[in-house]
Amino acid sequence: MLLEYKADVDAKTENGLTVLYGAAWKEDAAMIRLLLNYKMHVDVKTENGLTVLYGAVWNEYETVVRLLLKYKTNVDAKSEDGRTTLYRAAGKGDETVIRLLLEYKTDVDAKIDDGRTVLYRAAETGTRWSYNCY
Repeated sequence: MLLEYKADVDAKTENGLTVLYGAAWKEDAAMIRLLLNYKMHVDVKTENGLTVLYGAVWNEYETVVRLLLKYKTNVDAKSEDGRTTLYRAAGKGDETVIRLLLEYKTDVDAKIDDGRTVLYRAAETGTRWSYNCY
């Protein structure tokens, strides 16, 4: 009902969080779909430069990741220090999410600000299976 009365879907908290970010953290695919159908900006960032996709990857919410990718979120968006969603997924060791990001042509050689790569992140966190995932 609130959306029908033109509630501001892109309003942010003081930390830069939006209702879309909240729905993603709750793994509420129906709400995400509803918000995106109301033309909510899918690539909105928090004050730290994190996207909704990054949050979904952080929580290993495969369904939300898949949904955001279908709505053409920027798979290579970077946080303030250069971290990408693939970098985060490699650190978490989530094979399914890594494969999804790779299907959407994420940059496997992206570096964070200090020069570390996704492959470096996978090695430092011990997710050995992901070395061959590329």
